[in-house]
Amino acid sequence: MISIGLHVALIGLIVVPLFMHILPPSTEAKNKTDVSTLDISPYLAKLPAGAKMAGGGGGANDHTVAPVNRGKLPSLR
Repeated sequence: MISIGLHVALIGLIVVPLFMHILPPSTEAKNKTDVSTLDISPYLAKLPAGAKMAGGGGGANDHTVAPVNRGKLPSLR
């Protein structure tokens, strides 16, 4: 009886952690936090307006004297 009890306990010590690792954890929230809006207006940037108007894109229309390369290497002159 002692041998059977020790074998059952040993198998239980091996099998139980495997099932705990395989089974998915519970999805309940352990700590419920209060979600509220934060006033971030003091952190906004207060910079002066720039000389050029902001715009996105590749810069092909920025009125510089250098020609647009269209994906080619510049020529060595």
